[in-house]
Amino acid sequence: MEFIVSKSKDMLVTFNQFACISEPKAKAITVTNTSKDTVLLETDSLDEVVKLVNDYDKHTYCDLPFFDRCLFDIKNLIPKYWEDVSYGNDTCPSYEVKGLQIFIDNENPTEREFQDGKRFHIINSDDYGYGKKPLLETDNFFEVLEFVNEKGGE
Repeated sequence: MEFIVSKSKDMLVTFNQFACISEPKAKAITVTNTSKDTVLLETDSLDEVVKLVNDYDKHTYCDLPFFDRCLFDIKNLIPKYWEDVSYGNDTCPSYEVKGLQIFIDNENPTEREFQDGKRFHIINSDDYGYGKKPLLETDNFFEVLEFVNEKGGE
């Protein structure tokens, strides 16, 4: 059995249930970095795998610039046709699609400019810079996708 693990999506965990039968010295679990094609860990302990993944994600996350950290957990969910219109003086990255501008703040509220605010804010693209009330404020990315899809029908 194999599965991909970690927010960064480049770890493959392989469970070899027959390791002790076919090769008595072989480890039951192998963790591989798929982007570098290297073995990161060979073990019989699932606890060691969990620790490696958590440490790896933390290290990978902390090494990123702030805008990349804002997108860390959803970067693979953002549709390819959304245009990245992030501006360095904004507090977070943003995308434009269907006349909307979608601001994506950090998943962790303590890393946001307004810690009690929502993570996602959608405005009309033409309203950028005017301080108008957002059309949608939410912490749920799937609500953002739904809102954008509904807008496409107008």
